[in-house]
Amino acid sequence: MRRPSAVFIFALMSVLYLGAVIVASLHPGPRAWGIHLAGFLGLPGKVLVYGLLALGVLASATGLVRSKVPEPPATEPPPVEPPSLAVTPSVDAGGSDRAARRASAGVKLALMVLYAVALWVLRTRTHFLGDGMVWISGLREGKLPRPAEALSEAVWQVASAGLRHIAAPVESLALVSLALGIVAAVIYWQIAREITTERKEFIAAFALLMTLGINQLFFGYIESYPVSAVAILAYLWAGLRSAKRGGNLLLVLAFAIAVASHLIALYLVPSLLYLILRGEPSRLRRVGLIGLAVILPSAFLVLLGSGPDQWVHTLDLATRAARTGAAAAATVRPYGILSLSHLIDIANEALLVLPIPLLLLLTVALTGKRSVPGVNPERGFLVLAAGAGLVGLALLVLPVAAAQDWDLYSMLLLPAGVLGVRAGREVYGLGGKWIRAGVVSLSIGSFLAFVLVNASSASGESRYRTLVSPRAKITDFARWYAFESLAEYYRHRGDYSRAMEYVNRLLRTQPNNARYWGMGGEVLMGMGRYAEAIPLLEEGVRRNSRRATTRTNLGIAYTALGRRREALQQFREAVRIEGDRPDYRHNLGLAFYGVGEPDSARIVWLEVRRRWPEYRPTAIAMKAYFGSAGP
Repeated sequence: MRRPSAVFIFALMSVLYLGAVIVASLHPGPRAWGIHLAGFLGLPGKVLVYGLLALGVLASATGLVRSKVPEPPATEPPPVEPPSLAVTPSVDAGGSDRAARRASAGVKLALMVLYAVALWVLRTRTHFLGDGMVWISGLREGKLPRPAEALSEAVWQVASAGLRHIAAPVESLALVSLALGIVAAVIYWQIAREITTERKEFIAAFALLMTLGINQLFFGYIESYPVSAVAILAYLWAGLRSAKRGGNLLLVLAFAIAVASHLIALYLVPSLLYLILRGEPSRLRRVGLIGLAVILPSAFLVLLGSGPDQWVHTLDLATRAARTGAAAAATVRPYGILSLSHLIDIANEALLVLPIPLLLLLTVALTGKRSVPGVNPERGFLVLAAGAGLVGLALLVLPVAAAQDWDLYSMLLLPAGVLGVRAGREVYGLGGKWIRAGVVSLSIGSFLAFVLVNASSASGESRYRTLVSPRAKITDFARWYAFESLAEYYRHRGDYSRAMEYVNRLLRTQPNNARYWGMGGEVLMGMGRYAEAIPLLEEGVRRNSRRATTRTNLGIAYTALGRRREALQQFREAVRIEGDRPDYRHNLGLAFYGVGEPDSARIVWLEVRRRWPEYRPTAIAMKAYFGSAGP
């Protein structure tokens, strides 16, 4: 029986994909979180997303009718150098050739500017997914200990310090991931050149790479993963170059940078060893490169403040889900590794971050691969990197909702995305312009659904509440984490009533957590209800007397009610617990002045001025109460 053509299989799968998206989006729930995105969009967004997906299905069906796809060769042809996209110099062309090159550069620059504008305009507004809120809070204060993500942390710390120096608002942190998105686009361009041989293939491959769901990380995402994604992409590009041209030194350096950005990049080791052992004729050179691949990442991590104890602790956390016996019983997780729920979450992750490359991979698998395994080092490299990532994904079960930690899981799927685009040449490369248009339109539609949901505060909130609703199969820890994120989000927006709703849920389910009592008091203070806030804050202090933030808020509440001596005691304790914050010492000075001890207030404020000369509230207070801002 004659095998169905790749174009037919892809066209059929695109119809099934569109149908699944429509069904999941009609009544979006927490289980189909990889394809329910359109259900949270307003009418214009729905029309745009469904229109692009339908156009992709229609173009694929048209390609099925109009294209005559030749059978793939019995063996994959040897890799060839992809043609340069630049205009080839001509002896006769002269000035016209230079003008063409300038025009080409101008078009590329214009496209890059438009992409940068899109990254900013469609940036994420809620930061619910991942640990975005934790990172924003830490970057505000310059405290963000992330031993597993040393290089990523360093990049964000340097950028945020610079932004704080020019008094830029917190929203400007999105510029960091935007800049990383531009770098990623350049790397995608190079990867597309490495995995294609014709211009028509290149354009489709580049468009597919640029519309991977993983690229949501560059739309204002404030987390370690934009840095890690760029580092892993750079490694994949270096690996593809090495597979074609030889030379593994750049590959080892890229691997070291990827591991330093996040320890999860260690899953790339098999693909690294494959190229080193295959491509180096000298045994001594192989040993040297392998040794360098061990030494360089370790050196980078140590220089960035991450030591062996921290590495062991991180790996311990990452491997807990794969344990058995008593260790498994002590691990907090929503389900086991060998469970249908875990398989569903893996499928959702793949459909969220690389839906069309996944369809292309399945298409190639269903039509039968004829090439001889291992002949092409480029394919072998990607298969090993993607395979190791899938194994890691299968073994990784975290206590928070999988949809919330999509960013971590996406790091494991990046090689699979590139592999799918490369393998998909059998579909969009041989299928004609209609198939290429269909593939790209489907990819843009699926990607826009993800971007538009996160670019809207209302859509992002609605989806997040759905992901952590009672119907979601997540741990109590994940639900508490979500309630806390929602409470903080609404508090910072000034919607104190909704914030208090989630604080009350936390207090009902976790009454022993001192932080939640303090959070409740802070929310009530924001509403001006100081008398009601004091019992909650006092309970927070009783349960944990070492929380300086709770004591500070309690002092502020006491002051608002005229209980100045009690307030002074709380401010003193806050400074004793955490004395390296100018705001705590400033409050202590105000408390001294309030109880009639101006000399003590002046001494405290002079110390603040000496240690933090740019802290304006103290300078203003000194000017108002003593006629001079001090030294």
